[in-house]
Amino acid sequence: VREQGRSEGELKVANDELQQNSATLRDRGEVIELLGGMAHRMQASRTDDELAQVIRVFVPRVLPGIPGALYAHNNSRNLLLPIAGWNGLEPDVEGFAPDGCWALRRGQSHFVREPNSDIICSHVGGHDEIYHCEPLLAGGEVIGTLHFRGMIEQENRFRLAVMAENIASALVNHRLQRGLREQTIRDPLTSLFNRRYMEETLGLEIARSARSGVPL
Repeated sequence: VREQGRSEGELKVANDELQQNSATLRDRGEVIELLGGMAHRMQASRTDDELAQVIRVFVPRVLPGIPGALYAHNNSRNLLLPIAGWNGLEPDVEGFAPDGCWALRRGQSHFVREPNSDIICSHVGGHDEIYHCEPLLAGGEVIGTLHFRGMIEQENRFRLAVMAENIASALVNHRLQRGLREQTIRDPLTSLFNRRYMEETLGLEIARSARSGVPL
């Protein structure tokens, strides 16, 4: 009887672990599917506004209820400028210097679970704020940071890691596409638009004129 009771107890523990692992795998599968849709839309974005819109729509779905903002390096790499904010957090439009974030200095996550428990980033509003900063890395290079007002609990670390990797890749590709686009439509010396841009724009304006009946 004792052996049967012990065996039943072990079976119950094994069954509970199996159900927990199954739920974890199911949750991760749903997250990967959601992040896949987010990555496809980011890769298809053609403007900064479109990229920001994708961020604002999908990040709150990946990490519900956590306010945050995305910052990325400017062209001179001496300032991090806001790309998007979500869940009520309005990022500082002036941005901040890279040295103002400890996650960027260290190249790894930096968070404060309770007041006075760690060094506070200078870009954070108050010294009593609970927050999490996650650097965005691509090819060994830091290109931006995710800032969250609140803690990212252990069960959400997988979501954060995959999402940060996808956003970093999308930012790099977006900048490459924008740079290539600028090279094809502008003169490299004067930065003036060239004939290719004139032909593209003229075609659009002629079509618009034909639709609206307004002279061109």
